[in-house]
Amino acid sequence: MKRILLASAILASMSANASAGIDLVADFDAATGTVKVTNIGDAAASISVVTIECKRRKPAPPRNGGGCPDPAPALAAPYEMPAFPNRAAVKVPMLAPGASYSHALAFFPGLVFPSGVYAFKIKADDGNMVPESNEANNNKTVTKTVP
Repeated sequence: MKRILLASAILASMSANASAGIDLVADFDAATGTVKVTNIGDAAASISVVTIECKRRKPAPPRNGGGCPDPAPALAAPYEMPAFPNRAAVKVPMLAPGASYSHALAFFPGLVFPSGVYAFKIKADDGNMVPESNEANNNKTVTKTVP
C-alpha cells in the first residue's frame, strides 16, 4: 500500500512539473485597437513584446502594400521597433501567473478603414524572448469588417 501511495505522489509531482511554466497568449479588440497579453502559465514572465500586423483581406489589397490605413508618422513612432518591421510593437512588462497587460494603440482611433475585411495578426512574445511552456498558442488573428 505504501508503494502505491509513493508511486501516486511521484506521478502527481511529475505531472505538476510537466505543466509548470510561463504561457503567454494575446488578444486584440479590433473595435478599439486594444491589445491584451495574459500569462496563463503558473510562473512569472519577464518583459516581452507583442506585435500587431494588419492585412486587408477583401477586397484584395493593392499590390504595393497591405491595404490597411497608415497612422500619422508621429503617432506610429512609439510603436516602431527595427526588429519588427511593418508591425506595431508594444513592450509588455513582467507578468505574474494569471496577470494581464492591456494597451490601447494611441493611433488607432484616428485610422479610417475603407470598406472591406481586415485581419489583425497578433503575436505574444514576438522574438521569443520568454521561454514558454507552450509556444504554439502565441498567435491569434482577429478580423474587422467595415461595411
